[in-house]
Amino acid sequence: TTGLSAVSWFFKLLRMAVSSRLGIGFDSGIALSLSGMDGSGKTTQFERMLSWYKKSGTSPPRTIHFLPSWIPLPHQIFKRTKTISNYTAPYSEPPTRSGLSRAVRMVWYALAFALCKLYVSSLARIGKVVFLDRSFVDLAADMDRVKIPHMNLSQKVLNFFSLNGLNIYLDASPKDAVARKGELSIDRALLLQSRYIDIFDKIGGNRVNGDLSKDQVSAQLLDLIDRQYRKRIQAKVAKGK
Repeated sequence: TTGLSAVSWFFKLLRMAVSSRLGIGFDSGIALSLSGMDGSGKTTQFERMLSWYKKSGTSPPRTIHFLPSWIPLPHQIFKRTKTISNYTAPYSEPPTRSGLSRAVRMVWYALAFALCKLYVSSLARIGKVVFLDRSFVDLAADMDRVKIPHMNLSQKVLNFFSLNGLNIYLDASPKDAVARKGELSIDRALLLQSRYIDIFDKIGGNRVNGDLSKDQVSAQLLDLIDRQYRKRIQAKVAKGK
């Protein structure tokens, strides 16, 4: 009825259009990390999850392996070719004995995962779907892999660095994991399994039975994602009432 109200209406419409375009306010964004030891079937399930979104016609998820590509790993900074060869033999080198080296590595990873969490949370808030193949949880469970002597982190530290979203542990039997991918010994696999379970119990993450068939594991993952969205819808309905 007035010029001022027309301007107000226009900016409200503009804000709604931008929000709709970005997914802001619709809770469509989600952050999901899939963790587990080598040979647990993570890669297979990760590729399946990507295919679900691709086939549905929606925007493909942003994918991150361990850390975003714009956060360099130590061997990329120092051009350490030995680390690259260790991908297929991750325990060929023992953890560093140098206190200075250990401290530098710990500080670097703390900063890197703090930035990663902020980055992923920001993407999810604007409606993006982000999938992580390995995350901070994998570092906390297997510090030996990055040459840091293992230590049990407190629950406060684990909660601070783990993602705000769906943290999923693919719990495959150590025997099957070693048979699928010979990078681990049975003793190492048993140790990692106990660490993963302890960490996920502390952060309230989700454990999925990795010993089931591929389709059954996929069904469990789909159910977790579905429950996450249904919980949001139910909260909105309750708020509307």
